[in-house]
Amino acid sequence: MSGAGFILAMNLFMSGIFATAFFMIALYDRKSAPAHFFALAYALGMLNFAIEFLIPSLADARVAVFLAFAVLIVAMLIFTAGIAQRYAKSIPWTLFAVVLVGSIIANQLTVDMPRQSIVRMSIYQGPYAIIFALCALFVLRSPLRSGFDRVLMVLFALNSAHFLSKPFLAVALGGMGDSPQSYISTQYALLSQSASAVLSVATAILLLTILTRKILANISSVSETDVLSSLLNRRGFEGRARVALTRAQYLASPISLIICDLDYFKQINDSHGHATGDKVIAGFAAILRAVSDREKVVARIGGEEFAILLPGSVGQAARQYAEDVRQAFAGFELAELADNSQSLSASFGIAESQLGEGLSSMMRRADHALYEAKKAGRNCVRIAANDLPASSLVNVQRLER
Repeated sequence: MSGAGFILAMNLFMSGIFATAFFMIALYDRKSAPAHFFALAYALGMLNFAIEFLIPSLADARVAVFLAFAVLIVAMLIFTAGIAQRYAKSIPWTLFAVVLVGSIIANQLTVDMPRQSIVRMSIYQGPYAIIFALCALFVLRSPLRSGFDRVLMVLFALNSAHFLSKPFLAVALGGMGDSPQSYISTQYALLSQSASAVLSVATAILLLTILTRKILANISSVSETDVLSSLLNRRGFEGRARVALTRAQYLASPISLIICDLDYFKQINDSHGHATGDKVIAGFAAILRAVSDREKVVARIGGEEFAILLPGSVGQAARQYAEDVRQAFAGFELAELADNSQSLSASFGIAESQLGEGLSSMMRRADHALYEAKKAGRNCVRIAANDLPASSLVNVQRLER
């Protein structure tokens, strides 16, 4: 087996591995349309390499050469559809049809031209270059770009340039053989297949990384989200709150923490059942989402206890936010409580960050302010004193809620 034949065999093998990998991602995340497209594209890539591998053994390779070309064009268009889906772009099926039909017609019109003709080779390689340029364009125009996506865009551009350069590379290396059967033994075939293998593997690995990172991010999001309220849970809150607090202290920017608790929630559960209690929690969470922008870190940290971190807000601004939530919740109506004279209410405790203060200290002070709100009769807002000694916050005795 020649060196180019070995590389061709490796390309066949690697296409199988990548097709399997993308299929497994598609199987795990059935909503991942890009993974389905990529799995099919690499499966067709296997077929292309298998046909090319068989060409040297055929007496008349014209049909096989055409099939290899057509299969690869279809595979790359399917791959491009996956890229469009990944980067939130509509799939241009009409354009794809034009590229496919135009490529096949141009291929057949030039099939009898001399194999060493640079025009013939350019027409043959042109569609591949156009398709990779489309992939790069989809990434470029997408707002969903990260560092990995920018590297992928560069790889697409390199793939496009690679196909554009192939005719000139073939001329420089003495041609692509007198016949399709002799192609695999040429120096050009060895270099061309090697470069294609490197670019193809790099592109596939990067795509796998991008899709896997998305899956891991989704898993992390699920593990940090409270199912009932759709807010962050305590774990998610503490992780993001510490990051926000560190940033605020670095920028010398104010930041405040609110801890709030639904009043007499145990009575609601006891009198109306846990299903009604769940609706009350979900309703309060909906109010928090409605009045909170993306900068705020909002979470359900306990049964009926919630926490909101407000970057850029001093204590009085946090108080106004809490009052807005308190009043909105007081007007919240639930059919299950329509005949109940008890109105819904919540109590709020606020702590504004002090110089060098950590999250646990802020939470203790906000919790103490919440205790003061409960002691004052509930359904009110209290702000923790900045000079409150930490020792006085350790063993706060809660009023029954």
